[in-house]
Amino acid sequence: MAQGIRSRSVAARLAAAWLLTACGDRAPSAPPLPTPRAVDTTTIPDAELAIAVLTECHHPLRGRMDRIAGEVHLANDELLRVFAQMPLAMRVAGPGGMFLVRDDQVFALGDAEPGATVSADQRRRLLALRTLLDAASFGPLHRATGCRRSGPAVFEVTQPTGDPWTVQLRPNTLLPEKFTRGAQSVVLLDYLRTSSTWIVATAEIADLGVCRIQFELADLAWAPDFFMPPQSRSEAKGPERTRIPYVPGGTEPRSATPFLVDGRAVDWVVLTDPGTWPARAAAYAPIQAELERQNQAIPGFPVFLKDGDRQVLAVPFRARDPQQPLRAPTNWQLQAVPAGRQLVVYPAAGDFAARCAAGERLLQEALAAQSLRATGPVLAQPFFHLEDGEPPADKLAAPVVRMSIAVQ
Repeated sequence: MAQGIRSRSVAARLAAAWLLTACGDRAPSAPPLPTPRAVDTTTIPDAELAIAVLTECHHPLRGRMDRIAGEVHLANDELLRVFAQMPLAMRVAGPGGMFLVRDDQVFALGDAEPGATVSADQRRRLLALRTLLDAASFGPLHRATGCRRSGPAVFEVTQPTGDPWTVQLRPNTLLPEKFTRGAQSVVLLDYLRTSSTWIVATAEIADLGVCRIQFELADLAWAPDFFMPPQSRSEAKGPERTRIPYVPGGTEPRSATPFLVDGRAVDWVVLTDPGTWPARAAAYAPIQAELERQNQAIPGFPVFLKDGDRQVLAVPFRARDPQQPLRAPTNWQLQAVPAGRQLVVYPAAGDFAARCAAGERLLQEALAAQSLRATGPVLAQPFFHLEDGEPPADKLAAPVVRMSIAVQ
């Protein structure tokens, strides 16, 4: 199944100012931060502080947050797609072009001329963006090799290489408020609270201002050359095409034209579709919570399909540890979905129902045009986090929907 990773095809052109206005003032209507659990952090031994924070905020994400995919929203509603292998490598795609950050170097990609220069301001801001994402994903804590308290809510975490980071917690909680390294500080302003995590939603760094971040939490894999500089790519004989390459289990283009992918095996918890979004969220949330409690990965968004006359909602999962298989409650209905080729499309317009109808039509047309045989039902995956409740109205009006069908 798909990994719930969104990609966007962008018209790649160099524009020196695209990152200069990357982020603006914090929206005055930002929702209040959910109330975190009160914790007396002074009672936690120094050596256990970093682990305590990760257990509180990122327990089901341990070992995964060095690989990042997501979106950074700009003040003018432009969108940056980001892909990163922390702490050193990052690719960014936006209306102004594509860039690769590798160590301390920045390269222009896309339709840029080979060897095109990146301005000093672009470089500074791209490096700041990488720092912002590293802190917002708690990278310094995930990589920590040691921890030393320097105040009631302040501690220093050493890293495998380079200078240590200083982490400041919100008072009497285990939620980080600020990460500082050298002259750079990242302030974490807002969090998204899920059933088992606290995920940074808004963060600020001096070179960029306030940025809204949406991480796409999934098991990621990259093509071997994804973070290689252009001149190091053995196949690169001209300007790179403006796309994010797909690899099984990795990223895929959000294309309105059907395309083929190799899907990984996955398991589903299957239930009858309740039919309304509040009821769907109420049914979905406890299932995902139990899956996460049992250390099961959630490798994609909710799946909708028709099984005969029955409308079905499925919750995808996959065991992170083969030695820890799911111990399913007796009332759960499970279904194994084998690996295999899939025909995929992302309908471009409409609400959920309209995109499902358009996607099914596009898939059926592509099956006939490519002489492919369907081996399963049409699947619809709206990019909704039902574990957080009913999707907001703007998401319902124009959702991202991945439509797919297994083929031979």
